Amino acid sequence: MDYLIPILGGITAKLYDDCVDNNIQISETCKECLKGIQWITLTLMAINDFNFSIFFYLIVFLNYLVNQNAYNKPYEFSLLIICPLLLLLNIKLLKFDNFKLNSFKFKDILNLLLLISYIIWMVVEPFLFPEEISFKKMIFRSITLIVILIQILLFESILYDLFTKINLYAIGYFLLSIFFHIYIIFIKPNYFL
Repeated sequence: MDYLIPILGGITAKLYDDCVDNNIQISETCKECLKGIQWITLTLMAINDFNFSIFFYLIVFLNYLVNQNAYNKPYEFSLLIICPLLLLLNIKLLKFDNFKLNSFKFKDILNLLLLISYIIWMVVEPFLFPEEISFKKMIFRSITLIVILIQILLFESILYDLFTKINLYAIGYFLLSIFFHIYIIFIKPNYFL
């Protein structure tokens, strides 16, 4: 798998999100490029990977259920419509014949725990940090980034490809988020005044 694709996807998602949510003035062309790159990277990650498609949609849908304000703009809301299309493109890859409850291995348990932790994180973070920019949110995302890097370093060989993609996507997203927080909090603290 090409590691650049998910990292680029995470960076462009966060860059677009920060520009729109914080009313940063960029050209419409630049916004459209960021959205286009985001859809291209999501599609490339989802091609031939039903697990990624279902997991990404699950995150988007659960996030929507608990944080509907985050989906009040057309682009964000379109995720709820387009993500199922990614699922439909990959439905032929869904197989249940490998799933047996009595044959779980450490690898399966670790990946299941990762799935649960990602879902909990996506549902809980908007409640813990409803503000767009805060020192606490920056620290939380920094710790999360460190945990993800440790996962990759210690467990990459037993992570499902799905989690390698998600981890790399999150690295791009969190790195940009942390840099933006540092910029706003420490370098330009009066930016939003």
